[in-house]
Amino acid sequence: MIERRGDLDGLRGLAVAAVVVFHLDPDWLPGGFAGVDIFFVLSGYLITGTLLARRKFSARAFYLRRFWRLFPALIATVLWTMVAAWFLWLPRDYVSLSGSGLAALTAVSNI
Repeated sequence: MIERRGDLDGLRGLAVAAVVVFHLDPDWLPGGFAGVDIFFVLSGYLITGTLLARRKFSARAFYLRRFWRLFPALIATVLWTMVAAWFLWLPRDYVSLSGSGLAALTAVSNI
């Protein structure tokens, strides 16, 4: 296993912050959307380093680790969004949101 790279984690944090600022008001940071590309390039570099440091690679184990790390946060986010929307949105909008939530949970929202 490779050692943690705090400098690259910091750059990924700045990339996320740039995207957040861009979404708040694009005039504040017009190129903030580029933070998405920066985040993915750095993440790919870090994941590749981790995989190369292992003696044996298993695609199944790789994706299971990712699933168990990310899926609980996805479930929590979708559930909290659905609860908040229940109180804040009109019923017709809530029906549309529930479809989006189901698509997110089944990993088909980008298809």
